[in-house]
Amino acid sequence: EDPIPMPTFTDYLWFETRQRQEFIRITDEVRAIVVKSGIHDGMVLVSAMHITAAVYVNDWESGLINDFQVWLEKLAPAGLPYRHHQTGEDNADAHLKRTLMGHQVIVPITNGDLDLGPWEQVFYAEFDGKRRKRVGRGDSSGHGKTATRGAASSDRRPLAPVPPFSRFSGVALASFFENPNK
Repeated sequence: EDPIPMPTFTDYLWFETRQRQEFIRITDEVRAIVVKSGIHDGMVLVSAMHITAAVYVNDWESGLINDFQVWLEKLAPAGLPYRHHQTGEDNADAHLKRTLMGHQVIVPITNGDLDLGPWEQVFYAEFDGKRRKRVGRGDSSGHGKTATRGAASSDRRPLAPVPPFSRFSGVALASFFENPNK
């Protein structure tokens, strides 16, 4: 018996942060991709595809974001002589901060919209910024559908797409999976 095809949709967000460490609310961008996907009930995977960036869900409150920054700096301070730096890199703290915050979230889609709690928002956290990053890599259901690509920046100016294996780093992926039984 053939499996039931699962509709999927993939799109990308691009960011070029102005600071080494930056927290960006991306709820509206992810919501717009959900609408564009046409998926009514399912889930969206949002993944920071760069090893020094995170994606998380929490409250959009400046005090809390500052608390995250202070807490992360206590746990993984910049400027220490990390062994990773012996490889010629200088961003070990960014790798550790990303590990603490997490690299992806799955958010339910109900009635064509993100199904978040009353105060929940989706965030992209950059810990080794000041360079262009991509949010996402293409995916398809494996049933002959081609993934769709798009681009947007944190200030909503379109940026040209970059091939997946370019010298630019990935930032976050939005893949949508619809419940085929509905």
